[in-house]
Amino acid sequence: MKRSSVILALVVTAICALTFESASSGVRAQSGSDGWTRLGSLTGGVWEIASDSASPTTLYALANEGISKSSDGGASWSICNGGARSMRVLTPLPGQTGNTVLYATTSDGLRTSEDGCRTWRDVPTQDVAPSGAHIRFLTTYPNNHAVLYAGMDGLGGLYRSTDTGSSWHPAAQGLPAGAWVTSLTADALQPQNVFVGVRYTGRNKPAAYVYRSTDGGLTWRSSSIGIYMTPNDGGYVTGLAWSGDLLFAATLHNGIFASSDRGSTWKASTTPRRTGATGATAMPMTIDSLLSTWSGALVISTAEGAYQSLDGGHSWQAFGPKETLNKHMIVSLDMNTGRALLGSRDGIWAYNINSNAVAVPTNTAVQPPTATVTPPPPPQLPTFTAVPPTPTATNTVAPPTPTRTPVSGYKPSDPAQPIDSEAFTFFPQTNHNLGHAFRDYWQANGGVGQFGFPLTEEFNENGIAMQYFERARFEYRDGQVILARLGAELIAGTFYRPIPFFPSVDDDVYFGATGHSISGPFLNFWRANGREPLLGLPLSQSFKEDGSEYQWFERSRLEWHPYLPESSKIVLGNIGADALKARGWLK
Repeated sequence: MKRSSVILALVVTAICALTFESASSGVRAQSGSDGWTRLGSLTGGVWEIASDSASPTTLYALANEGISKSSDGGASWSICNGGARSMRVLTPLPGQTGNTVLYATTSDGLRTSEDGCRTWRDVPTQDVAPSGAHIRFLTTYPNNHAVLYAGMDGLGGLYRSTDTGSSWHPAAQGLPAGAWVTSLTADALQPQNVFVGVRYTGRNKPAAYVYRSTDGGLTWRSSSIGIYMTPNDGGYVTGLAWSGDLLFAATLHNGIFASSDRGSTWKASTTPRRTGATGATAMPMTIDSLLSTWSGALVISTAEGAYQSLDGGHSWQAFGPKETLNKHMIVSLDMNTGRALLGSRDGIWAYNINSNAVAVPTNTAVQPPTATVTPPPPPQLPTFTAVPPTPTATNTVAPPTPTRTPVSGYKPSDPAQPIDSEAFTFFPQTNHNLGHAFRDYWQANGGVGQFGFPLTEEFNENGIAMQYFERARFEYRDGQVILARLGAELIAGTFYRPIPFFPSVDDDVYFGATGHSISGPFLNFWRANGREPLLGLPLSQSFKEDGSEYQWFERSRLEWHPYLPESSKIVLGNIGADALKARGWLK
């Protein structure tokens, strides 16, 4: 399969001020059916349709019987892949030439067709566990169709291929166990940033529904601050899409959320409300999908018809001819051409969204490239051949393993409810609040990147106010916040032999106060991330275990892992979580 890849050449400027409100006033009705073309109709049981941008009368539909094709705009249909469980139709990217490519998952695995569903070939999935038959969600990196992501059914998980499916590699590190991936998008301005929406299969689940990867989709962290879903109502993220600089997340039952800081935080956005409902308590419509075009037009499918927004989600209008209004319709949108399809057994209607009518919340509208460009290579897979940091001398003592003794009764680590939003920030990733002086210190000294999310509420112990985080413990003493010597506490009783004094040089520094040194990449990281005030002095030399390398400090533990991307192989260890496990407060 020969298809060139392309990364959008985007010119994106400052974010325009935009207020996100959950209000029904932003919904308007589209008058008449001007611009809509009546095609044929769909067969029964269809849940997905797609069109071929190179041939407007060529349509594909996915139903219980598999994939059907129509070459006459829906007037007649014939099954071309019986038994397909999912379908992905990929048209050439802007500036590219070539045929439309179809992917399908069946009980026999992943298959692809390059000749309009006439013939199919198997796509190797030998590295996707347990097999390609369990792929529930399949999509490509938006600007590079050679990069595929496969979300797994039943067991959850995510796999990635950078060679059009010839080989697959696990890409679910950090995603919740058992969660299904339901949507995916990438940041065109920062292509290494990828976002997924998830659906949980059980009732006991974290309050995190969007995850972000900064390495092309290999490792993930929650990116859900501000997204709220009613607990245990089966809700999940049904779509992720961009309109200019704004990232939108549609949910099944709880409306639409928008982020103006590239997924760091979210606010409730304007959402169509159920017919006949008024007031602030009016429930949002059930949203099945969220789609977008490169120009920034947004389209959602709801239980009461399709809606579009041409102003970056600020307002919505009913989308479709009069025959489709207030009816559940199957919706398809070609993000390259702006061609929309609304379909049911009553009919199929087609419409081309005018990109010039879209006013995205940026000073310069985001447009696809007009010619093929040479993209940078996709993010590299982890390598296990790199050489870790080599300090002057090493210890051979492994990091201590916390003694896990469960504690009964209430614990400050037990999940909490949001409290006063003026004084506290609630983190649904861990279900804890952070406020007052602790919040000020956390924000001023690196926030989640330095300390992680809070793992407890603020509590008092021996007359000292304190709070645990993933990588630290804050204490309030003598009118100021200080960092506890948590690293020293965790290795208390473990002997790390001091090394003899030596004159320090620029890349190898000896600390006489502790009898240890820091060198190489660990020294560079220590200098760039807080030095003694935030990390403390070294309490050991670096040592290796299971292919990784560690070094203890008074307030931290540095870790070097070969499986992480080259630019972020060194990370801060989760010593706050380790300390809580030792106390029996965390499992």
